[in-house]
Amino acid sequence: MKRFAVSAFAAVLLGIVAMLIVPLPPFLLDVLLAIDILAAALVLLLAVSVEDPLEFSAFAPALLVATLFRLALDISATRLILTHGAVPGGVGAIVPAFGAFVVQNNPIVGLIVFAILVTIQFVVIASGSQRVAEVAARFTLDAMPGKQMAIDADLHAGALDGEQARRKRELVAQEADFYGAMDGAGKFVKGDSVAALVIVALNLLGGIAVGTLYDGLSPAEAFHTFALLSIGNALVTTLPAFLISVAMGMMVTRVAANGALGSDLAVQLFARPEVLRGVAVLLAALSFVPALPRPIFLALAASCWLAAHLAMRRARANERRTRSEREDAKRRSMRRPEIALGLVGVDAVAIEFAPDLAALLALPHSDALLDRIGEVRRALAAEIGIVVPGVRLRDDLARERGYAIRVRDRIVASGELRLDALLAVADEAVLAGLGEITREPVYDLPAAWIAPERRAQAQERGALVFDAISILGSHLAEIVRANAAELFGRQEFQTLLDHLRLGVPTLVKEIAPDALAPGSVHRAWQQLLRERIWPRDPVLALDAMLAAGGSEPRELCAAARGALVPAQLRRSGAEALAPLLIEPIFERSLAVAWAGDPSGVDPQAAIALREQVARWARRAGRGRLQLLCGSLLRPLLAEFLARSGIEAEVLAFSELPPELAIEPLGTIEAPEPRSGKAATAD
Repeated sequence: MKRFAVSAFAAVLLGIVAMLIVPLPPFLLDVLLAIDILAAALVLLLAVSVEDPLEFSAFAPALLVATLFRLALDISATRLILTHGAVPGGVGAIVPAFGAFVVQNNPIVGLIVFAILVTIQFVVIASGSQRVAEVAARFTLDAMPGKQMAIDADLHAGALDGEQARRKRELVAQEADFYGAMDGAGKFVKGDSVAALVIVALNLLGGIAVGTLYDGLSPAEAFHTFALLSIGNALVTTLPAFLISVAMGMMVTRVAANGALGSDLAVQLFARPEVLRGVAVLLAALSFVPALPRPIFLALAASCWLAAHLAMRRARANERRTRSEREDAKRRSMRRPEIALGLVGVDAVAIEFAPDLAALLALPHSDALLDRIGEVRRALAAEIGIVVPGVRLRDDLARERGYAIRVRDRIVASGELRLDALLAVADEAVLAGLGEITREPVYDLPAAWIAPERRAQAQERGALVFDAISILGSHLAEIVRANAAELFGRQEFQTLLDHLRLGVPTLVKEIAPDALAPGSVHRAWQQLLRERIWPRDPVLALDAMLAAGGSEPRELCAAARGALVPAQLRRSGAEALAPLLIEPIFERSLAVAWAGDPSGVDPQAAIALREQVARWARRAGRGRLQLLCGSLLRPLLAEFLARSGIEAEVLAFSELPPELAIEPLGTIEAPEPRSGKAATAD
């Protein structure tokens, strides 16, 4: 079948070439002219009905064949007009019919109609279609590398197999070839319009000359006879050219759609019934303009109103059907066991609200709360160097009042808020008489709930005033700082490495099992976060770990601290450090005892150390107590204090910047051998 089609097409091309030389009988000319009209109508309907322009990718060569066929018909018709134009029926029936019926035997009207038709085809349709095809071809070629890269990425990610990727690449290449061919095909259409004008002019001049010199007609009779035949021939061949030009315009102006052009237009035109109602009102108003045909405008207005009513009914029916299908799909999905996989696991961070704070989950408070959480996440990313996971907000009907913050499903903080009042934080003497005395939930400081109109009064007294959403945001930020190591899991660490790979690929490449194990780096990173040494500069931290050459998390953490701690102390703006020191002999004994096993220290010494540090921590109050010791003892002492539940920052002498002054706050002394009582920390 394929071979027969190829042979038949070759025979058609040879037949068209033969028409340029061999005279055709009038009957055969009529048949070929009818076939020309049929082919043009077929091409137009195909252009309207295809859902994708590539479904009719043979349009450009078909346009070339159609143009050659029309020119051959023009030559054959011109030959018959000049040789048998004065003989009735000498040029067939279709050409005289177009000259007599379409233009009513009036050569002047025919010339004007023909000129208008050619102008529309040449100036409007052909030029516009060619320009659109040119721009589409240019943008398609520019987009080809990106599309090819996207296909390769999907192939490497496993979203496509080899056969699917090959088909997609072929479609991309076909799209570029199609619009490039359509750009060139537009020149055939424009050239055909120019040729039609030249052929009409030659037929008129040649017909007048032949009629007066050979057929014995007067100049007026020759002009009338040959003008009608020339115009009839021009119209009968220009009509198919006009149809194909329109088809070309439709093909190159199609955009991504879900169906054929007719269905797309119907769906989009009737998708907004209110527009049709507006048009109906306009037409009804125009019907009352004097001298306008009122019945026509009223009929059109009624038609638009009826179409709007039907479109509205159809939209409601579609909405009901869509809702029903969605509910059916939901019920079917709930019956599948796989749906339970979405319930496996817990949220990294969640905030639960009691009924008295349920308004925070509804507008307008919900938008303000989400904006505040977004600000907290951005601020923490810049401050501590990690991205906080998404925060889940939900109600908790079992809770009587307030809110609770969960980290990995563990309640780590709670508090009470009031949406109808502001919270003023200051000393108790300042808060006296302002409102209901309470404790603020973040740092447990004295506070008072005050009416919004008393904000200015509280600020004049020196109090800090916050609304409920600001308090909740501050509490969330403090919880994230305290639990940063728990929130920074392996997936978050891998995401950080993927981000750094774009900027420092050589550095990230060295983090591999055979060089620096990613697991060890991750545990060292978590240790930094536990000790509140924020890796704001991950490149600096990774570079320090790689330079250390170790593999143990404790060694990597110490190397990173050597680079991060000086920068963090400088960033704090402190000119002097007021830490606790440890008596040198006591420090050496602790370092020796803890070198192999932290549990190997003398219990009496451990108790004395814990009690003295706890006493100083209570004196520090809200401020974070700092201890200073040697680099060998520092990580062991930090772990001991963390297990003892004492919040203190343990620094090593080697981590301090040289310009920072040290003003000791006190000294941790060794316990007395006999009494076991720790020295008083004064």
